[in-house]
Amino acid sequence: MTEGMEPEVLLLDIRERDLGDEGWGAVGPRADRGRVLVIDRLDRLGGRGAFYERILGTRAVRAVLCLVVGAADDTGGPALRLSPAMAASDVAATLWAGELTGVEWDMDSGHAYAGRGDPDRNLLQLQQVLLLPEIFDTVVAQTRDIPDRVASVGFTVMSGHFGDELLADALSSGLDRLIGGADPARANPGAAADLAAADRSPGRVLAVLAGASGHEPPDALVPGETMAKRRDAAAWAAHALSGLRARMEAVTALVGADRPAATAAGSLGTAGHALRELRDGADRLFEEADGFDGEDHAVRDRLRQAGIRVDADPRQGDPAEALRDLVRSEFRRSVSLHTLAVRLRAYAAHVAPAGSGVHRPRLAQACPERLLGALSGPFPFRLDALRAGLLAAAALFGFVVGLVLGPLEDTAMGSVLRLAGVGLCTGMAWVLGVMLLHARAPEQYGEHGWAALPSRPLLAHGVATVLGVLAGHVVWRLPFSRDWSAPPGPVAAVVLAVVAVAMGFTLYGWWRGTVARWCGALPVFEADDASRRLTAVVTEVAVQEWVLARPRRAAADTAQTYASVLEDLIQALHRGVTEQRARLAEATRPVSRQGSVGFPEFRAEFAQVVSDDLADLAAHVLDPLWQQLYGGALRDVTWRIEERARAELDDYWDHLRQRGVHERPPFAGDNPRRTELAESVWRRSPQVAELVRMQVGGRMTQLCDQDELRFLRATGGAVSVRFVPRVAQPPVGAGGHRTGQAMRFPGDVVWTAASQFAGVLRLVPLRTGMVDVTWTANAPAPDWTAGAGGPNGSAGSAVPPAQPGPGGGHGG
Repeated sequence: MTEGMEPEVLLLDIRERDLGDEGWGAVGPRADRGRVLVIDRLDRLGGRGAFYERILGTRAVRAVLCLVVGAADDTGGPALRLSPAMAASDVAATLWAGELTGVEWDMDSGHAYAGRGDPDRNLLQLQQVLLLPEIFDTVVAQTRDIPDRVASVGFTVMSGHFGDELLADALSSGLDRLIGGADPARANPGAAADLAAADRSPGRVLAVLAGASGHEPPDALVPGETMAKRRDAAAWAAHALSGLRARMEAVTALVGADRPAATAAGSLGTAGHALRELRDGADRLFEEADGFDGEDHAVRDRLRQAGIRVDADPRQGDPAEALRDLVRSEFRRSVSLHTLAVRLRAYAAHVAPAGSGVHRPRLAQACPERLLGALSGPFPFRLDALRAGLLAAAALFGFVVGLVLGPLEDTAMGSVLRLAGVGLCTGMAWVLGVMLLHARAPEQYGEHGWAALPSRPLLAHGVATVLGVLAGHVVWRLPFSRDWSAPPGPVAAVVLAVVAVAMGFTLYGWWRGTVARWCGALPVFEADDASRRLTAVVTEVAVQEWVLARPRRAAADTAQTYASVLEDLIQALHRGVTEQRARLAEATRPVSRQGSVGFPEFRAEFAQVVSDDLADLAAHVLDPLWQQLYGGALRDVTWRIEERARAELDDYWDHLRQRGVHERPPFAGDNPRRTELAESVWRRSPQVAELVRMQVGGRMTQLCDQDELRFLRATGGAVSVRFVPRVAQPPVGAGGHRTGQAMRFPGDVVWTAASQFAGVLRLVPLRTGMVDVTWTANAPAPDWTAGAGGPNGSAGSAVPPAQPGPGGGHGG
């Protein structure tokens, strides 16, 4: 509620200051806020003429309003002795408050009744009203027509105060919402893992560490060094196995110079050896570098020897900055402080280096011993030459050859010779093909070769072929074929060529089928997958546990520090609210809500505004400490958190009690809820218009006792200052929905930007002769040469400076 407000009013409470204090010299030159409200004592006012001269002579001071407190002299002399400068200046005014309990005085009827107010509360409320710039200026202006610019002050005020109990309840509920529960010591250890699993922010923090930003992390292995060589060898050997089947199925694998079957078993053994080298080497390195924190030089040298880029710093962002932004964004989303602290603990556990040793089981999972054993073991290549289908094919080819070559000779000897020649040629051709396949069969140390070929399969295939040829010739001896004639030579040649090609394709198909079954039983794809998984584990561990060991530890420590700071803030706020409630419970007399418009039905809206303010207060406490977390010790930061949080909370409590929730505290941001609450509260108060229409002679509290009324001019000359918050102007002035009638305000109403008070001030002139405007001859001269200090005191003075009273320094 500070939008468009006037400059602040400086409050100087000098009632307990002596004229000769060193600090007096610093008050006048530093009174630079334009308006100065001075609270002084009546018995000391006469000797302070030089001080008021100095204040009025300060160039930056636009107006001075002096509130004089104390009973008047009852000896028959003047009631007040005033500096001529104050009496003659157009920008100065003096208000006299005698007996602070006051009397209920009806000037029009002349009746006066004993006051029932609290003296301290009356003075505080009057002080707060006079600190509003609009009221300050109006009072100074109204006293220009009053002799000597001195008047007795009376008032009737309505406050938007909600009451201390409701304030305390709202503060407690707002604190519960801010910290996530009334008991800050509650702990939920299991929540950390749940939050870390549900929120991917730890991954984002780690991405900042790695500088990933959606890209692949940098390669931590130095090319050409030990680990990179092992990785590349394993990848090459495993990838080479994936093309083994295609190479062995090629025709050139049987008849060409490059025969992959000769090196197939060796390729498998090479892949197994390369994978074992990579796995075992990484396992040893994981064990040796376990617990590396980025500082151990011996481990750093060992990693360098293995070809790890431990000196690289791939970060592109600051983890502390990322965490700070994360906390701020979550805080803006109304995430409780307790939840943030738990999440930060979870982040620290997630980001902190776990040590490379814990990743050793992952190596065994990526490349199990079973796979390495399979790659290094024997690989029987079974052609299965005695299969019935293959023998039948041999007999069929022989039958076709025998049938195509025509009938046997007429003589027995000719038939035998012809049958032997055709059968031998056909059988030899088929058996040679079978022998070629057996010779190309891969074995552990190469291919089988032409030596030690299996005799039984070869004999069986030869016999099957010869029997097929015999069967083909026998057909010509059967009765139904007596009229057949042998096919011409060219036709027979073509058929024999087709048979030869068919024989070749049959044997090739048999080879391909056997190769497919054999390769399908090999762990080819498992080896390639193991290579990729081993590489992923080694690269990930190298980056996260070695290259990023130092920044990850720093990020984890930062998260733990932030969590500790938030927990300290929770403890400080909780203790502060508890102590405020305890002091309120011990108070002998609660603050009265008489004349207040803070209706209890606005409890929820009021609590929400207080909750918003507490969130702003926490952010205000934390903001200046973020940078200090880099260099300051944690206990120093904790001390600052404790001190700053308690001080800000105490100030906010005083603000709520003295200024009300309608006015924005210095640390809070603009909040539409505050404006809506202020409008709603004043809109529901039809008494406001009636109050400010009170006549100047009506019954209100005059700050004097009944005997001091004789010092006042009761007939004529009194003026009034009527004031209402601006938020009440549109709704109340336009509608008056509770009464159904339009409520109008007097034309001289002062509309205040502050939303705390509405009411009337009555300024009553004193009788002639009650004010003595003279210098005091024997008054000690003030020391204006004292060193410069703050607006209420001087630097280096042993005497305490003039302290602002409650609400000091806050203009409307």
